[in-house]
This record gives sequence, C-alpha cells and structure tokens, in this order.
Amino acid sequence: MAEALISLLVEQLGSVVYHHTDRGVKLVLNAEKDVEKFSRTLKQIQYVLQDAEKKQVSDPSVRDWLDQLKDVSYKMNDVLDAWNTEIGKRQASDEGKVRFSFPAYCICLPHFRELTRRYEIGSTINDLNEELDQIYIDKNKYSLQSTMPAAVNVEPLPITSSFVDISTIFGRQDEKDRLTVDHSPPMLLAESLNHKDSE
Repeated sequence: MAEALISLLVEQLGSVVYHHTDRGVKLVLNAEKDVEKFSRTLKQIQYVLQDAEKKQVSDPSVRDWLDQLKDVSYKMNDVLDAWNTEIGKRQASDEGKVRFSFPAYCICLPHFRELTRRYEIGSTINDLNEELDQIYIDKNKYSLQSTMPAAVNVEPLPITSSFVDISTIFGRQDEKDRLTVDHSPPMLLAESLNHKDSE
C-alpha cells in the first residue's frame, strides 16, 4: 500500500512542479525547490519500500516507520491540494478582475490573507521536508535492502564516420587509389559509375 501511495505522490510532485513552474506561477519563495527536494528524497525511499513492506509483518518498528512515511505522504498530498486551490483561486481572480476605485485599506486585506496563506503552505512544505529527511535517515536503522535496479554494463558503440581514414584502408588497392586520389572528396555512387563509363 505504501509503495502505491509513494509512487502516486512522486508522480503528483513532478506534475505540480512542472505545471506551476511552466506557467510562471509562483506560490511562495523556494516552494518549487522544496517540492523537488521532497520528491528526490521520496524516490530514494521508494527503493527500500519493497523490503520494508515484507519486514513490517515481523518487525513493529518497521511498521511504525512505514506509518510515519504514509502520514508525511498524506500531509504532502493535502498541501499540494491546497497549493493547487490557491493557484486556481489566483488565476480565477486574475481573469475575472474588474477594475474599480476602492480605498487602499479595502485592497490590502485580501492580499494580506493571500500572502498569509501562501506563507503557511510554504512553511508546511518546509516542515514536511524536514520530517521526510528524518524518515530517510531512520531507514538505515532497519537494514532495509534497496531494490534499485543494478547498473547495466553497456559496451561502448564503435566509432563510425562517413570520412575515409587513409591509414585504415587495407587491400583493394584500386578502390583505395580511387578514394584517395589527391585527397579529393569521396565520390558518390552515381559519380563512380559515370567515372567508369568515361574510362
């Protein structure tokens, strides 16, 4: 269950950061960075979740650790919902604004509330980051095994080029001479056929 929740949350985090940054909508200072950090830490924890799910049956401390992780994940999900709501409200109010002449004190109050709400969301994201960092550190207490895919050894591809290296041509002296005469550019097939016809 925790694995599905974490996977969904990681996907949501990436989506939220991408969409809000892409639109240039800023909620609070450093919120995008904090969400990205949360997402990176969550991905690292994701690698040990399979082992933790198995061990929770016999080890109550691992079960408590998973419960803490779920709680933080649910809280972050709630914060993301609040963030999306605030941005939706802001966009709706920006689109539907009608300019009226109001006294300055009438205009300041809604903006103050909006700024306060943004600060609360940013502060909560920061607090959740700290909680998740502690959960990440605590995972080492339980000797959880990582299920991260092992690095695959990939053999390097051979170097290829369309240019002819004269020093690497062996045999077939006639073809070599034709390709390297006065270091002229290599002939195309059609040019080569025309060259044979003219001889």
